[in-house]
Amino acid sequence: MQTKLEKQTTKTKIVLKVITKYLVVAFFFSSFFISLYLIFFGNITTTYVTFLNNISIEEVIPSNKDVKVDKKTHKITNYPGRNTKYGTLEIKNVDIKLPIYLGDSYKNLSKGIGHYAGSMFPGEGGAIVMAGHNNKGYLYNLYDVVIDNIININTIYGKFKYKVYKTDIIKDNESEKLPLVTSEETLMLYTCYPHTLGRTDKRFVVYAHLVEASYD
Repeated sequence: MQTKLEKQTTKTKIVLKVITKYLVVAFFFSSFFISLYLIFFGNITTTYVTFLNNISIEEVIPSNKDVKVDKKTHKITNYPGRNTKYGTLEIKNVDIKLPIYLGDSYKNLSKGIGHYAGSMFPGEGGAIVMAGHNNKGYLYNLYDVVIDNIININTIYGKFKYKVYKTDIIKDNESEKLPLVTSEETLMLYTCYPHTLGRTDKRFVVYAHLVEASYD
């Protein structure tokens, strides 16, 4: 005959087995339905996230009216204000055209291309690092860029044309593959890789050299 303690222990074991069984079943069905959702509604979700990213609170930003370029040296003497829009980036071959903002904050990336403020500006002769989301309406088509495609950057102080010479997929911690010192003017434009919900640990990078410049 079981003691009271033994009966209680047996009852507890039965309850734990039942709970464990239901948890396993619940996990299985949750995983199954999440997989179905991503397969059938992934594009809808991407579109919705893109829509939400486009909604931003209006803010007062500094004016770019005093941005100046030395006509002899082609060096910028007054720079665009941080978080301001100072140009547009266009890659006609893959139907990309987006505004460029100084700074790569999440808010700037939600509106277009973010220019890493620690890198050079177009026309200054050095390394330019820019980034954007891979949602539709942003850099979704960047993966389709090929060698010799042209990237046009029109700024408030001049127009610049870059020719793609390389693309690469790198880890997000491989900073040496986005060098801030280059022997010639190089544009490095990147986005998350591959297309998926949430942040990834890989980046798709387009490398392009300056081939033409004109200053206003």
